[in-house]
Amino acid sequence: MLLDSSTLVVAVESTRMPWAGAIGLALLFIVAGGLVAGLSRKLASGSVGRNAMMGLRLPSTLRSKEAWHAGQKAFAPFGLAAGLGCAALGAGLLLRPNEGVAVVLASLASIWLVVLPGLGAFLRDLAAKEISD
Repeated sequence: MLLDSSTLVVAVESTRMPWAGAIGLALLFIVAGGLVAGLSRKLASGSVGRNAMMGLRLPSTLRSKEAWHAGQKAFAPFGLAAGLGCAALGAGLLLRPNEGVAVVLASLASIWLVVLPGLGAFLRDLAAKEISD
């Protein structure tokens, strides 16, 4: 039996994300992003000194007050972008996209929230080392 490509039909069912899942995941990413963005702004303002709770604590940033503040300012744009990007991607889930798009949005929000702060931490470490060297 020969099949002609014009007669072959593939049905793909696309289901929208359920409301409960959309709201739950959206809130998770919006809150996480808001916390990261808020913390980044607070650290960049210089109002948070060296401590055991907030900031990405690295040996280079803990050497001196100047190194701490230089490192925080170098990190701030990355933390702010990570938080706002995560929140925006999470808010996209409130549109109840189909499940494939929802997986992509949630994955991107998770990756965005990890990769940008990681890059920022690397650059912050470099900035702090310049102060302490």
